[in-house]
Amino acid sequence: MAEVGEFLTRTRGRGRLDWSDIFTYVYLTVGTLVMFLPVLWLVFSSFKTQAGLLRFPPDLLPYDQ
Repeated sequence: MAEVGEFLTRTRGRGRLDWSDIFTYVYLTVGTLVMFLPVLWLVFSSFKTQAGLLRFPPDLLPYDQ
């Protein structure tokens, strides 16, 4: 179990962020946003009327006209 802890807390060089670390953080952040967008669509759509759901082009937020 100690090997796992050492692996997860390791750093390269003098503890600075490497370009691959930055790439990994950007990749994971973009992936998280892409995975979360359907949840946002579900929440925003729950406040729309049936006609609002079928409107094209779709509106992100419902509004009173």
